[in-house]
Order: sequence, then C-alpha cells, then structure tokens
Amino acid sequence: MYRELEPGVHWLYEPGPDRSGMIEEMNPVPNWYDEDESVHIPQCAYLLNGGDVTLLIDTLSPASMD
Repeated sequence: MYRELEPGVHWLYEPGPDRSGMIEEMNPVPNWYDEDESVHIPQCAYLLNGGDVTLLIDTLSPASMD
C-alpha cells in the first residue's frame, strides 16, 4: 500500500503474512492474542522527495525485497 502523507513525503506499507503460528509458539502466549484473529506484523518504508535529494528510510524486512 502507498500513501502520500504530504507533498514529497510518501509512506509505503505492507501488512505481511499471517504470523499467528509464531505467536502460538511463544511461551507464554501473550494475553492479547486471540486465536480467532490473524496477526500481521506491519512493515513500513518512508520516502522523502526533496527535489534534488531523495531519502528512503527503509524499515522493511529482507522478506519484503520484492
């Protein structure tokens, strides 16, 4: 998903796959976990376009390289 927050400020968001299995393997399982709900760990990147200079702040995991 992509959104322009302000002119020249872009937010790129990927919800990631369901990670319920990872949570279920924790000991103890966190009290906020609901087995009927999926768990998505968001991954974000921010692109700042200043005209002559552009900055990418990449917080995505290597699994999101595509």
